Amino acid sequence: YGPGIINNGKWDPDNVKEVCGTAYKTPGVNKVKMKGWNSVYVHDAGALDTVQVRGILQEAGCHIYCDKPRPVYANSRLVAVHTAEAEELTITLPDKKSRVTELYTGMEFANTKSVTVRSNGPDTFLFRYE
Repeated sequence: YGPGIINNGKWDPDNVKEVCGTAYKTPGVNKVKMKGWNSVYVHDAGALDTVQVRGILQEAGCHIYCDKPRPVYANSRLVAVHTAEAEELTITLPDKKSRVTELYTGMEFANTKSVTVRSNGPDTFLFRYE
């Protein structure tokens, strides 16, 4: 993995540092403040876990929907969250909604920005909001 390693049609490992601020094959998770943006270089994906990814996304200003690292699908009307465990999950929406309905169970929540649900094992929650 090396962003910018092909430069003017040639293999150029030194250009990786020019493009992302970190030398090619540098181990670990490397964060560099660039001009107007933040670079994160990870040569070996095994060095990156879900907690680190969430932190990077939060630093970048992304909205984190679920309080635990779980698969999430979201668009302007729906949020789906999947879990493989029996657990309590808090889903936080980008802004307050007048009504949130969990479509599989019919549970409704009013005038809220977040909902908390409990699974008894592997489960998927599908929320529609208005």
